[in-house]
Amino acid sequence: MARSTGGLKSGLYIEGLGETIAAFKRLPKDVRDEADEQVRAIAQMIASETRSAASTAAENKAADTIKAQKNSVSLGGGGKRNRAGNMALGTEFGGRARKTTQQFRPHRGKDGYFFWPTIRANSGRIVQMWDDVMDRAVERWSRGG
Repeated sequence: MARSTGGLKSGLYIEGLGETIAAFKRLPKDVRDEADEQVRAIAQMIASETRSAASTAAENKAADTIKAQKNSVSLGGGGKRNRAGNMALGTEFGGRARKTTQQFRPHRGKDGYFFWPTIRANSGRIVQMWDDVMDRAVERWSRGG
C-alpha cells in the first residue's frame, strides 16, 4: 500500500518495500537485469511526463535538468555550486525569503510547482507499474528463468 510520507526524497511509503527489495536481490542475475531495464523505462517515462508538465519559460529551463536514473528521477543535479540545479530547485519550490531568491514564485515548501505535483498525481500508477515489474520477475523466476 502506498501512502505519502511528506518526504522530499520520494514522497511515498510502500509497505513491504524493504522486504521486496531484499527478496529481489536473491533472484538470478538475468531476472534482475530484465526487471532493472523495465524499472529504468518507468523512470524514463516519469522524467518525460514531468518535463511535459513544465508550463512557464523558467519551468521549461528547469525541466532540462530532469534526469532519469537507474531507478529514480531527479531534478536539478547536485552540489551547491550547480547554478542550473539551484535555479531548477528555486523554480520548482519557489523562493522570495531572501534577497537572492526574489526571481522565483512564492515558496511552496515541499509541494512544488510542476515536478512534484506530477509525481504525486501519478503515484498510484507508478507504484502499480513497479509492482507489475516485480510480479513479472518473480513469475519468471518461478517458471525457472
